Amino acid sequence: MRERDRTTNMARTGLLGWGDPWNAGSWEVSEGFGKRWQWLLRGCTEVLDSTNYWRLQRGERSLISEL
Repeated sequence: MRERDRTTNMARTGLLGWGDPWNAGSWEVSEGFGKRWQWLLRGCTEVLDSTNYWRLQRGERSLISEL
C-alpha cells in the first residue's frame, strides 16, 4: 500500500488528537471510527462535541449525536 493511501485510510478510520491528550476538546474521531467503535464512545459527549467542532472548522457536517 502506498504511503498516501495509508495516511488517507488512517484519517478515515482513526482517532485524531489536535492538542493536549488530557483535554477532551483536543480529540476527534473519524466517521469510520465512530461507526465501528460506537459502543466504546457511548456517553462520551465531550468527544462528540469536540469531533463536531473540528469537523465544522473544515466545513464538514456534524456526526450523529447518538454515538
